[in-house]
Amino acid sequence: MVRNIGLVLSIISVLFYILTVLLPEKQQTSEYSDELTSIGAAISHVLLNAPVGFIDEEVQRELIYRNTSVREVIVRAHQGDIKPSPVLKVSSDGNGIGYILFATLAMIVYGPTLDSIVFFYLTAAAASAACLIARYRGYQRYFLVLYFFAATVSLPSLLRFIHQIPVGGIRYFSVFAILPASHILFEFVGATEANYKLRLRHLLLLAVQVFFLTGAIFIRGSPAYLAMGIGTAALLLLLRNLRHVAARRSLISLTGFFLVSMMLFSGLVYGTIPQEYKASGRVTGVLWHRAVVSFAVHPSWPFGNLTEIYDCRSSIPEGLGRWEGDKNGHCIWVSVGSRKGMTAWELVEGVYDIAYEKTMRTAFFDILRMYPREAAETFLYYKPAWLINAIVASFGMHFHGNTSLWLITLAELAAMVLFRLLSTDRQKAPWALLLVVLGLFAVFAVLPQLVAWSIPHTIADISIYVLMGLGLLLGEAANAVWCRIPRLISVETG
Repeated sequence: MVRNIGLVLSIISVLFYILTVLLPEKQQTSEYSDELTSIGAAISHVLLNAPVGFIDEEVQRELIYRNTSVREVIVRAHQGDIKPSPVLKVSSDGNGIGYILFATLAMIVYGPTLDSIVFFYLTAAAASAACLIARYRGYQRYFLVLYFFAATVSLPSLLRFIHQIPVGGIRYFSVFAILPASHILFEFVGATEANYKLRLRHLLLLAVQVFFLTGAIFIRGSPAYLAMGIGTAALLLLLRNLRHVAARRSLISLTGFFLVSMMLFSGLVYGTIPQEYKASGRVTGVLWHRAVVSFAVHPSWPFGNLTEIYDCRSSIPEGLGRWEGDKNGHCIWVSVGSRKGMTAWELVEGVYDIAYEKTMRTAFFDILRMYPREAAETFLYYKPAWLINAIVASFGMHFHGNTSLWLITLAELAAMVLFRLLSTDRQKAPWALLLVVLGLFAVFAVLPQLVAWSIPHTIADISIYVLMGLGLLLGEAANAVWCRIPRLISVETG
């Protein structure tokens, strides 16, 4: 009976989250500003028969240069007002091709509408949750309930940044990846138990989650820290169980399965990518660009004589600046490229390609070498400070008087607490293990923030960990009170 209630509460928590996403109209109105090129490529394929991965020049002109809304472009392309152009281009927004494939598949499955992206994301999230529910019966389902509680509670706050991190947008995949990663990690933890048996059904469910995690990393990049966390946990578990033959064999087998599956899925996806992306180095998102641009979190940026070393003011009048964002990377690229004799067309077309990333990597280490003190202050003080400020700023709840959101959030909270109270191991709480899992992922989640920079819409995954931790503590507090009630009653009646 208790297990059935746990199953029901797990499913309800997923449904509450989906309802919270779909309920507010504003949640569906984002134009996905950071994904315009990717969505343009999806529109080009589905409505204009362009090859997968390529954006029709006319669609790009409407979305990027004329600021036409995505919905209007879809309507006009569907009606035939936007004709196929003979010029097709690869995406040059620095995000890689991963999100293009996701958006394209979403529009193939659910039709050429902007809402298809949300529906397809929710389908993937529900499928990942279904795999976890089908595989596990105990504390793992409690982790799932905590996850969807945190994801639901965080949505009203994310509404403030809807144009930066819409549900189903590229940044939101850092939140999505937590669920398949936790399933994989729980499999490694379970492998150390005496009665552990890995069945074919379990391997199939695990393979689905590895596919989801690999896809999330391919789309966003930053969730790679989850794979690092899983690898670290597997190594520690293996070292701890070296003398236990069965556990050691299970862990080694799982590690091999995990690595082979990731390589297999990566290879299959890589094989479908157009050669133009591979040749230009645009398969994945940029890394060194973000690392260089992130120096601007230091109040003394640009350091020393960097303005003269990377003088781009003939093309970019602002030059290097504290609040210029991506333009700082572009400035360095223009300065270096101009000295190499590159033409204006080559400089524009080369932004975020393989040569651009090599230039950013060289610039990063040059800055590190020339200004070690400022670089150390950036990574050891200012970036952590930005992270803390971003966490604080991300917890402003904005329900905008929406009673339905309040009710759903309270219902999600009730489901989480009820699941804990009805747990079969109430006296032996799973909070310690779950706290370790959360702590492991949270520690590794800091790494992408140190590479780039922290603002509320880039730390959604860390916000989820914090909310899950708070939910875990709340559940344990409720359980402690619940366990004391019979004692108090017996004392009163005695």
